Amino acid sequence: MKNELLKYNECFVLNGFEGQIEEKSVFLYIEKCSKVCLSAPHSVKSFANKTIKKSDLFTGALVSFVGEKFGFSYIVRNKFVDYKCRIDDFVLENKLDNHYFLDIHGMKNNDDFDLAVGLGYEGIEDYRAELEKIDELALKFGIRYIVNHPCYMGKAGFTGKFQQKSGKKSIMQLEWSKDFRDFNKKIEIVEEKTIPFLVEFARYINELVK
Repeated sequence: MKNELLKYNECFVLNGFEGQIEEKSVFLYIEKCSKVCLSAPHSVKSFANKTIKKSDLFTGALVSFVGEKFGFSYIVRNKFVDYKCRIDDFVLENKLDNHYFLDIHGMKNNDDFDLAVGLGYEGIEDYRAELEKIDELALKFGIRYIVNHPCYMGKAGFTGKFQQKSGKKSIMQLEWSKDFRDFNKKIEIVEEKTIPFLVEFARYINELVK
């Protein structure tokens, strides 16, 4: 699995993490005819708030691997551009808002949790079924998680903007600590916890969505 993930990662580390700068589109959407769609909006460097944001390392490869291997639609940021280019605009312009989005991000390691689940502007009651499944999977795979941490709610990102612009709640942010993304150094965690969690949760969402 490590070699496969490293192969998927190659396109995101090109040009100093600016990705495939020769590509026409900033975002790459791969259709797998699934109701759920994985996304990695910061798989390469991006421009936000008049500054350059570093890439969320390994998120593009994880999303691509899970999408291709298990048949889920997915979106990754293809390349860096020196202006604001938002994934929510891409989704709405291309009429992809019929999906339920699992938006994958990366944070630094935290002493208290491995995964931060962000619900944007919505509350826990609006995601009761999803959170019950996350609780089950977190227990199964030994993942410490928190919901709507003030730093990782997703209001300013894809989750919040999608909710505001589309009026839909079919999205949540999953922010992983570095150890749960770094398949170069922590392949056993990624292979035994992160990827199985993502696959089982995505399958659950795919069945949950009407």
